[in-house]
Amino acid sequence: MKKLTCVFTLIIVISVCLVVEAKRYEGEVIQTNPETNLLILKQDNGEEIQFTVNETVKLYFNNNQADLGMYTPITEGDFLSGYLETDQEGLVEAAFFYYQTREGSISKVEAGRLIIKDIECGIYDDYPLTSDVQVVLNNYPASLDQIKSGMRALVILNYKLQVKKIAVFHYDYSGLIQTLDLTKGTVVLNIGSRLNPEFKEFDLGENVGGIVDGWENVLQSLKKNSLLLAKVMVKGEQNMITFMDIRFL
Repeated sequence: MKKLTCVFTLIIVISVCLVVEAKRYEGEVIQTNPETNLLILKQDNGEEIQFTVNETVKLYFNNNQADLGMYTPITEGDFLSGYLETDQEGLVEAAFFYYQTREGSISKVEAGRLIIKDIECGIYDDYPLTSDVQVVLNNYPASLDQIKSGMRALVILNYKLQVKKIAVFHYDYSGLIQTLDLTKGTVVLNIGSRLNPEFKEFDLGENVGGIVDGWENVLQSLKKNSLLLAKVMVKGEQNMITFMDIRFL
């Protein structure tokens, strides 16, 4: 009898050890397929995990009930962030994901924080930055030191209300290109109007962002009397162009 009791106790211990703990997974939803109930989560460490989300799972988007189709990425590079919870059998029980934005003018970026003035109500909001915050300036990758006070920005937050992306559209001057001298490294823009022209000369930086097709193509277009509108960003008071967006009119 004593021997049987020991065996029975051992079986119970083994059974308890095989139970999977309920767990919480955090990250971004990078792919969904409502037809197969598939959800792929990319965790903060870069690891991707596939989950099956059946009809009994409670889904929430920005604290409202949702379906799996609502977790589709906003754009190719913008994803919902949040977390999902699994039960003791490893099955998904509930998911909570968010996509939150703020729009306004940059007040300050310092010490891992961003202060932005809300465009609608004028209130200043203070948010921490994620360690891998993405910065986009005029549709091009940029760095935090290129973001200045007064620039208008769209800020994307994760579910912890941390800034994960800053999208800025900002130009200091815009005008028609009058002359381009690659020998001197200068360009002259008419920053006024055709009836009331105002010409301003700028120096070209060594690596001007936004110039995709090369300066020679710009020169050839000017020789054909094409109208080229340039929007530029300059460095401080030096009138040195650091970024230029050129479009045909």
